[in-house]
Amino acid sequence: MTKSSVGKEASDKDNRLMIGILERVGRILQPLEIAQITDILPKELSSDKEKLTRFLLLTAFLDQQAESPSARKTAIGIYKMFREDLFFKPQKCLMQMDKLVPLKDEYKISPAIGRVLPRFGWFVLRVGGFLIYEMILGKTKLAE
Repeated sequence: MTKSSVGKEASDKDNRLMIGILERVGRILQPLEIAQITDILPKELSSDKEKLTRFLLLTAFLDQQAESPSARKTAIGIYKMFREDLFFKPQKCLMQMDKLVPLKDEYKISPAIGRVLPRFGWFVLRVGGFLIYEMILGKTKLAE
């Protein structure tokens, strides 16, 4: 059962109704969000399903605890810096994380989070997590 912050429980019917509303809102907003993201991407990235899928995964990694527009802008900067290596030679990128320093000011995180670990630390943590995931994927097609 779903419980509100005041302790009231929602019925199964109410839960299904709330989920249905959220799904409808998501179906309306998702195409707008995807168009907003893909319109600003380099053509070679947006025209390749596999690269686009991996790029969206990078954006999702960066978007955790960050402002979405800054995460998207930073992801584009990372792609422009590493190009194909970002997706197909992540080990090489992992060894060149120092190249990301110029992008650190574009990545905006919550001030509360920034007190726990410096902004660049969060940034490196997110990008490193993505690169490690890419290494685990290997030649597997993420888009499939």
